[in-house]
Amino acid sequence: MLRCAAGKPEIIVEWSFKAAGKANLVVEYRFDGKPGRGLQASYVNRSKQRSGDLTDVRAFLRDARASAQVYVRVTSDAFGFSEAEFSATAGADMANRFVTACPTAGS
Repeated sequence: MLRCAAGKPEIIVEWSFKAAGKANLVVEYRFDGKPGRGLQASYVNRSKQRSGDLTDVRAFLRDARASAQVYVRVTSDAFGFSEAEFSATAGADMANRFVTACPTAGS
C-alpha cells in the first residue's frame, strides 16, 4: 500500500497475520520477474512494516509503471518468511495518481 502523510510518501506492507519481528527484518519485492529490491523498512508491528525512504518509493513507482505482477516477501528471525503475489496491471495509473496526490514522490 502507498500512503502520503504530511506530504511524505511511504510504502506500507501489511499482512493479515503476524509476519515479522523486530530482529533482522528484511522486506523485498519484485515486479514481473525483474531483479528484486530490498526496502529500508522499519518495524511497525508484527503485521505491518513501512518504508518512508524516498529512493525506495520512487523505485517502487518506477517499477510499478511497467509491470503486471508484484511479489512481496518479508523475512524476520521471529517468523521466518511470508510472501504474497498481487496483480499490478494498473500500475502506471496508480503511480501517476499517487504522484499527483503526493508530489514529493515524483522523480
